[in-house]
Amino acid sequence: RFFFFFVIVFAASLILLDVYEALDPADQPYFRDSREARFGMTLEAFAGDRTASLERFRAALQPIRDVLSDQPFLAGPQPAYADYAPASAFLWADAIGAGDLLAPGDPVGPWLARVTAVLGDDARLDFGAISA
Repeated sequence: RFFFFFVIVFAASLILLDVYEALDPADQPYFRDSREARFGMTLEAFAGDRTASLERFRAALQPIRDVLSDQPFLAGPQPAYADYAPASAFLWADAIGAGDLLAPGDPVGPWLARVTAVLGDDARLDFGAISA
């Protein structure tokens, strides 16, 4: 839980402003007000310095790297919740178009590709079609 909490919080700090910008303008005030109340600061303050946030996020992935050095998935030979939960941070960023959260050559990349391959087409939603 500790790891997942920090990975999701770091991911949120990286993409929260992207989510806000992608919203319909009519929904932005609610989103801003509710998130700022939750985090006790402005969205901009929560996002902070993107470079520093990205470094913290990437550092928080070290436990994933450690486990993946011995097995293909966090859960062992097959993926399970232990894989899907942290993968959701990457899918979230991908869905909103927030850019690549991984450094080139990061061993988390092949793991993420294996997880999304298991999920199939469900891992790549066409959000433009949903909002159209």
